[in-house]
Amino acid sequence: MKKRIMALFTLVCMVLCACGGDTKVDESLIGKYIAVTGEVMGMALVGDDLDGFSMELEKGGKGTMTLKGDSGSIKWSNDESTVTVTADGEDMVATRGQDYVVFEDMLGTGMKITFAKEGTDAANPELYLPETDKFLIGTWQSADVTDILGDPVEASEMAPDALKMVVHGDHTLDVTVEGKSFNGIRWENLGDYGSVDSEDIKITWKIEDDGIKVDYVKDGEYYTFTCPKQ
Repeated sequence: MKKRIMALFTLVCMVLCACGGDTKVDESLIGKYIAVTGEVMGMALVGDDLDGFSMELEKGGKGTMTLKGDSGSIKWSNDESTVTVTADGEDMVATRGQDYVVFEDMLGTGMKITFAKEGTDAANPELYLPETDKFLIGTWQSADVTDILGDPVEASEMAPDALKMVVHGDHTLDVTVEGKSFNGIRWENLGDYGSVDSEDIKITWKIEDDGIKVDYVKDGEYYTFTCPKQ
C-alpha cells in the first residue's frame, strides 16, 4: 500500500512545473535535500520507500524535484521558520530546521515527508522515526517462551532463548531463531504492533512497557517469546 501511495504522489510531483523570475532567498538553505523519512496513516516511510526521492534548492529561488532520474522544476522561498515550495501555482509549506525541512501534508496527500540536506547529521533517518519505531531499534534476546495459550513450553520443544532480533533504523532487521538466521528483512510497525515482510519466517510483535512480546509461527504452531529491553 505504501509503495502505491508513494507512486501516486510521485506522479503528481513530477508533472508540476514552476515558472517565474529569480526570488531573494536565504542562501544557507541552498543544496540538495534527500527524503530521509515520512509517515502516512501512522506507518513510517524509510529506506526503499523513499529511494531516489530528492529536492534541490538553487540560487534565486529556483530548484528541482527528482525521483529516479525524472525531474520537475520548482520555485522556493523562505521566511525565518518555513520554506515554501511552489509548483504550477500550488504552494507546499515546510517547517524549517537545522539542515532539514518537514512537509506535514504534501499536496494534500496526508503524507508527512522530511527532507534533509545531503551529507549533514540531519540526514540520519533514525532522528525522525516515530517513538515506537525508535523503541524497537537495537538488539532483542528472548528470555522466555510460551505456547498460544500462555502455558510454558518444554525447552526440548523450544528453548527460551531461541530468538534473537537486531532491529535497524532503516526498517530492516536480522533475526536468528533456533540457530537459523534471516538477514535484511523488512519490518513494519503501526502503533504498538509490528511484523516482518518475509515468506521465509513469520513473526509479529507487540510493544510493552519493559520489552516486546514476539509471536513466532513454526509448522502451524504459535510460540510467544518475551524479550526484555536491553
